[in-house]
Amino acid sequence: MMLLNSAEWDYRAKDRDGNHVEDFWTGDVAGLLKFGMIPRELAEADLAPLQALVPKPIPYHGYYFKVLIADNFETPPVAYRQETDKTSGKVHHLTKFGFVAIPADRGTSGKRFYVVNENNTIFPTIENMPAAPVDWPTDEELKMYYSKIQ
Repeated sequence: MMLLNSAEWDYRAKDRDGNHVEDFWTGDVAGLLKFGMIPRELAEADLAPLQALVPKPIPYHGYYFKVLIADNFETPPVAYRQETDKTSGKVHHLTKFGFVAIPADRGTSGKRFYVVNENNTIFPTIENMPAAPVDWPTDEELKMYYSKIQ
């Protein structure tokens, strides 16, 4: 998760896509590969790539990865995929990003889901959370279903 976090901050700081906008990549996990930000093995673990690299995602260190859809901590919720440069489409956000790590074989490769966002903090879910999050959790959800790893 910290690899994705670091990749996002580098992507934004160095304008890796050359769009002349300080923004984060929020299209997918695999897209960070084309900018040289993550290893191919991590890109192949993307459960929802914009362009598939492999016929079926391959776990990376026992986990699959996805970008989150929206930040529900905000009211109203804010979509991560936004158009920031009028040419790339809805694949960026000026100030936010979010990812989830999902065990490939829950119970064997891992028991928890993990989320990370632009605040550089990883939050694991409780072990019995029934489904992987699709959005960044609300404050109430963070308190009920997550713990904090720095």
